Amino acid sequence: MTSARHRSLLWAIVFFAAYALAGWFGNGLRLIPGVAITFWPPAGVFMATLIMTRRRSWPLWILAGCLSELALNAALFHNPLVLAIGYFAGNVLTAVLGATLIRWVCPRPFRLDSLEQAAALVFFGAAAAPVASATVIAAIDAGVGKHTFVRAWSYVWLGDCTGLLVSGRGAHAIPRRRADPLGLGALSAHGSRRVVGRACGGECVADGLGPE
Repeated sequence: MTSARHRSLLWAIVFFAAYALAGWFGNGLRLIPGVAITFWPPAGVFMATLIMTRRRSWPLWILAGCLSELALNAALFHNPLVLAIGYFAGNVLTAVLGATLIRWVCPRPFRLDSLEQAAALVFFGAAAAPVASATVIAAIDAGVGKHTFVRAWSYVWLGDCTGLLVSGRGAHAIPRRRADPLGLGALSAHGSRRVVGRACGGECVADGLGPE
């Protein structure tokens, strides 16, 4: 039990770092003047992780993602804490919604190795799920006077959609054999290519990874 907890903590730290690196990379691509984020790779890192892990472990990834996003906010964005938490709440909704929809449509192990799974990632992950974060974050921005609702909504949806399509591709790296703890593989500054591999002590199954 202690060993399993140590492994979980280790991979939570790896996820924290992967999320932060993806956020740093996305922040470097300011494609629209005056808009901080137009490409958000952490969306794909987050959703892919939830797709590949058991639901009972999701609170761990949500906590690690929250801490990572707050660290990014302190280092790069400098939003008030209440806004940063609100933005993360929108990101959580997108990750949970997208992972839930994809797992429902594709109950077998999700490896992005079929047309059905690719279509699920595009339509449910990249197109539909970001509506949640776009709506929440746009409402916050409109409420505090940063942007109009429509403008903020379009930017957030576009940033999450493109981020999911790029970094969500990491799901195809899932190994097809029994393996060790969750491998949140090599996330690079060139585009979050590989995220999420193996969960603690178990083969990828329809309900996620790792032992019960």
